[in-house]
Amino acid sequence: MSEFTVTFLSVPINSDLDLVRLICLLTGELTRGKQNVHILTENQDMSTQIDDTMWVYPDHRFIPHSVANHSIPNCLVTISSNCKTIPKTDVLINLTSKILDERNSVASIYEIATREHIQLTAAREKFRAYQQQKIPIHHRHVDDWETSTLIQ
Repeated sequence: MSEFTVTFLSVPINSDLDLVRLICLLTGELTRGKQNVHILTENQDMSTQIDDTMWVYPDHRFIPHSVANHSIPNCLVTISSNCKTIPKTDVLINLTSKILDERNSVASIYEIATREHIQLTAAREKFRAYQQQKIPIHHRHVDDWETSTLIQ
């Protein structure tokens, strides 16, 4: 496994649906590179919303995935709201307010920073915490997230 890193993706998102769509696009880009992705959500409702959206968005692509309690062997994408059972994976997309240190089981973490005040404040706190732990941090700002490349 390569060096553990955290990437903050700053995007102008204005709704929960936009956030879910962003996660679908980001996951699609990551899996094109054959990376395993685990999406950790704040609650089961958000997991369900991402699961439902991945079946239909984006229109031109299907992202095979499984929800934690219905795991599929060899599936590149898993979704759950349980931070106690994070599987060994290449990429963890952290949609919770928790600051995670999964160096032993995850190669990298993606954190999403939006313009929404509560979420932006949480992202700043996470950034400081990762910085204090001397974890390598990358930042990418994407204005037009629906048509731009999200990963570098």
